[in-house]
Amino acid sequence: MRVLAPVVVLLATAFAWTAMATPTLADENYPTIDGQFSGTGPVVGGTSVNLQVTGRGGVPATGVGAVAINVAVTNPTTSSFLTVYPAGASRPTAANLNFTAGQTVPNLVVVKVGDNGQISMFNYAGTVDVVVDVQGWFPTGEAFTGLNPARLLDTRPGYPTIDGEFAGVGPVSTILDLKVTGRGGVPAGGVGAVVLNVAVANPTAASFLTVFPTGSIRPTAANLNFVPGQVVPNLVVVKVGESGFVSLYNYAGRTDVVVDVLGWFPSAGSFAGVVPARLMDTRAGYPTIDAAFAGEGAVGPSTTRNLTVVGRTGIPADAAAVALNVAVTNPSASSFLTVWPAGEPRPTAANLNFTRGQTVPNMVIVKVGAGGQISLFNLFGTVDVVVDVLGWFPANGSFNGLTPARLMDSRRTPITPPPTTLTTLPPPATTTAPLPTTTTTTPPPTGNVTPGAFCSPVGATGTYNGTTYVCSTTNQQGVPYQPPGTARWRQA
Repeated sequence: MRVLAPVVVLLATAFAWTAMATPTLADENYPTIDGQFSGTGPVVGGTSVNLQVTGRGGVPATGVGAVAINVAVTNPTTSSFLTVYPAGASRPTAANLNFTAGQTVPNLVVVKVGDNGQISMFNYAGTVDVVVDVQGWFPTGEAFTGLNPARLLDTRPGYPTIDGEFAGVGPVSTILDLKVTGRGGVPAGGVGAVVLNVAVANPTAASFLTVFPTGSIRPTAANLNFVPGQVVPNLVVVKVGESGFVSLYNYAGRTDVVVDVLGWFPSAGSFAGVVPARLMDTRAGYPTIDAAFAGEGAVGPSTTRNLTVVGRTGIPADAAAVALNVAVTNPSASSFLTVWPAGEPRPTAANLNFTRGQTVPNMVIVKVGAGGQISLFNLFGTVDVVVDVLGWFPANGSFNGLTPARLMDSRRTPITPPPTTLTTLPPPATTTAPLPTTTTTTPPPTGNVTPGAFCSPVGATGTYNGTTYVCSTTNQQGVPYQPPGTARWRQA
């Protein structure tokens, strides 16, 4: 595999030009929550598009300091990378996603909101479609301080960091301790946790990477999984350890590691980081922190499982949201996984996309739902799911979790044939360090519905903002929805 992503990030030149993504009428095959930024077309290499994030999908119009969004790329024409940053700020020498031609890749991004409530997304080369789902937001001037991304570590020779420290130190074979406080905009003191984008490149063996507070016992958890030659990124929220350091552990072989800081949380009152702990592992013979939700078997097709997150490994009953690393492994078919608050309707969004046989991880920040649980839905085939908790947010307004909502889908409806790409989001890879009850999802009730959401039975009707919608297997032009056989709410 050609190693491109984090490598090219540092070689990228200035913008060729900036293309402003403007709202369009909703594309019936790829709708957004409000019809804006749907079917806008792929992002061209060397350009940026700006996306309005405030005032949409449950994010207020004002008072928003940063947003947590799941960003996925699909249909790329060449190897490239995507950088997400505050609109109006200088584009940083950092990247959030790396991909090769034909890949579908997702990653969670916590990004400071820029000018006019917008964020910018830059594609380095070729063209690529971009899909964005919002998961929550942070208020201005409180709890979380978002930064213009800055590089804190690049183990490869010849690649700089923001301050020249931890540059070219060589591949990680076991453990590397990284100084995160006092660098890249992170204060020297008073920091409880940091938000990092961590990427591996040039690995020599199949392995995994675990990020944890320096001075703590290394946990039975992982943040990234990879095989030789891969470039794999994932977002990490990690509690700061001794002397302002975090530790990075590589299980096998050697790998280069690139770390960009996106923001930080103060020591108290906003985010409570924990030493990562396993809350769920559906595979037989693999333990969890308390033996609950262990070895209960793969998640079947069109099936939802509810996972209890509060009252376990220090997560209090009044936690408002949790930061999780969610990984899928051993899938029997191409599918996607959606994570959302238990008790709420399943959204038209996804957190991971995967193909048969893949191991894919992604970080998820999710609001805690009914009964202190979250829900996980798998569309096709069977798949094992592994969940590690990284920390929790108190119910004091430091983080406002939302039911995920789609803010952007650049894909355009093809004339013929319909697309074969998965309907919702994408991949990286996660856990392999040594290395819950099943319920089927219920269709949206007749009445108020969510445009573009999956539905049943076919022919049912509902309303949205006073407009009548019908549950149909095709759009208004008669083009079947993808995957084949699925039905969605569309205008009647």
